[in-house]
Amino acid sequence: MIQFSEIKKPSDIPVFPLGLSFFDPYLEHYTKEVLDVGGEVYTAEDSENILGVLMYDGYEKTGCIYTRSREIFDHFCRLKPSSFLYAEIDASDIPREVFNIQTLNLEGATINHGFRYEVSSPTPKEIERFMLATHPNVNPLWSHVALMNGEKCFVVKLDGKIVGCAWVSLVNRIGWLHTQYVKPQYRRIGIATDLFYARLLWLKMKGAKSVFSEISANNIASSGVEKKANMLPCGGRVYMYLT
Repeated sequence: MIQFSEIKKPSDIPVFPLGLSFFDPYLEHYTKEVLDVGGEVYTAEDSENILGVLMYDGYEKTGCIYTRSREIFDHFCRLKPSSFLYAEIDASDIPREVFNIQTLNLEGATINHGFRYEVSSPTPKEIERFMLATHPNVNPLWSHVALMNGEKCFVVKLDGKIVGCAWVSLVNRIGWLHTQYVKPQYRRIGIATDLFYARLLWLKMKGAKSVFSEISANNIASSGVEKKANMLPCGGRVYMYLT
């Protein structure tokens, strides 16, 4: 019989079993961040193993489900009100957007890039203001917690103002490229490409062995940038469900 329980504080975070998700190496890190921003984490277990995890942010009304079981996925979908949920389960009967997981072995990679723009690290206040201005529904605690947990944010400024930002995480020597945003009027002029390579170089300097990202199947521009850097789809997918 499957039982569901809640993880209420970081000291209660269990050792997650391997094989639960592509994101196995990040599950402990994700769990801590969600709890630190005031979110909720639930597990589904049988008598021997954890079979699923729901990480939910009540401020944003969003969540991530990690499981190989459709039954557990369906239970978690009903558990909390949400605007959208991310999961690796392919439930074609629910409206969704498809994201392909791309990966690159950094240990054998040579990274060459000529930068057009100066890429820098913002102050915490600068990035907090930019994130809230460009992502009005984001949990206001998120950027502070991410920085405190070792994540890195890079920005490009023009005329002293941030016009693009991109985040990178490093856990268990595995990098994750995420949360990139460039203001619409500054797109397609190389800013996103510079932010992409700045993060790769940072990961390389930090000794990362590999890196991954999730790219929307509809985002041809970003897919092209990553393909030029030899990042390729690994076969894994993430689905954003509009619930």
